[in-house]
Amino acid sequence: HEHVVYPQPPNPTMEAHNIDFLPNPAMFKVNDITIGISNVDVIKHMSKQEISRRGPGEKSNRLTRLASHLVSQRNFYPLYPAEKKTPLDHTHAMRMRMNAQPDLLITPGDLNYFANKSTDGKTVCLNPGKLAKGPSGGTYAMVTLHDLKEQVEGDEFDRKAADRIRVDVVKI
Repeated sequence: HEHVVYPQPPNPTMEAHNIDFLPNPAMFKVNDITIGISNVDVIKHMSKQEISRRGPGEKSNRLTRLASHLVSQRNFYPLYPAEKKTPLDHTHAMRMRMNAQPDLLITPGDLNYFANKSTDGKTVCLNPGKLAKGPSGGTYAMVTLHDLKEQVEGDEFDRKAADRIRVDVVKI
């Protein structure tokens, strides 16, 4: 692409067999698991903006709560105005919307790696961290998607996708 901008369309100049070039951000399916992914460090940007206070005895993981905002708002970048260094193109804001609630949301970034269920328990939120951090190694994630044990159909059927996703974050 000539200009670095977010959101990005898929690269139209690349062509390969059995490879799909996706936009950034992207939503796609692997079997019955819906995956949302974006390379913008929106969790870090949101951490600078959010003000939150826990009640007495209330437990909350801050990074998971921040990622849960993306899921509940169905938006890969719910901040306005955008972080100064983010080349956000608001004319394509529709491309940042999630057309469905993802079962797995991957948002790599500079903050601590994590893999937890969202606050509603229906999405696994993952920040695999960075592969390289300075002179030392960073982290990456190994994701395992387990099949349904039985084939059940219908609108009322809960696939329990978040319970069938296993994430192992590995330190290099």
